[in-house]
Amino acid sequence: MAKRDPDKSARNRIINNIKEELRDILPEVLKKTGVSSEQSLNAKIGSKNDEFFDLKNEVINSHEEFINKWLQGLKAQITTWDSPAHQWIYDQAKKHDVFKKYLLSLVSQRFIE
Repeated sequence: MAKRDPDKSARNRIINNIKEELRDILPEVLKKTGVSSEQSLNAKIGSKNDEFFDLKNEVINSHEEFINKWLQGLKAQITTWDSPAHQWIYDQAKKHDVFKKYLLSLVSQRFIE
């Protein structure tokens, strides 16, 4: 039997904990934002990663740094482009703490995966 990689096992535990947290708050987030499904919500958020910074060439050492760059990219996009999608994310995060928590957890999960 092959030995399990302890780093990979720890990473998988972290991802599973984040997924459980996201599932717990999902119904409230959907209700507050008016988004119809988890897939739609995740598409609104996750599809923006490569718009906010250069994922292929950027060296990121932690999920905190990833979140920071993501939020800086969101802010930069809002100030330089008139994008309703980016503005929606920003407005929802300011308006609903539960959405902000969901957003930060989801972005963090994307870095870890």
